[in-house]
Amino acid sequence: MSMVQTEYTQVLQKVKMWPTELRQNLAGEIIESLEADSAAPGEWNETRNARRCALIDKEIDGTLTAAERVELELLQKQAVAYRDRVAPFPVEGARSLHGQLLAGRRQHDQG
Repeated sequence: MSMVQTEYTQVLQKVKMWPTELRQNLAGEIIESLEADSAAPGEWNETRNARRCALIDKEIDGTLTAAERVELELLQKQAVAYRDRVAPFPVEGARSLHGQLLAGRRQHDQG
């Protein structure tokens, strides 16, 4: 067994003793890391969205497993990233209005 495999086995044994919530968090971090490392994580499509919807249904029913919860979180992030890429919210008008309101407030506070 190589040194890396030995270290992996030791770490895995320790992680198995962690509380469930910590193991779920670690699983999510690993999935996100793998997704980030992927050269082409894949375009959002109907199959992924259908899986996301099925997992949401399971979450509502209270039957979502820990692994499925991690998968749902990743799919949710991917869906939002896709939406932001293809149809970003038109926030420029809101930013402009916010700036105007802040300027008016400053004038009011100074006057």
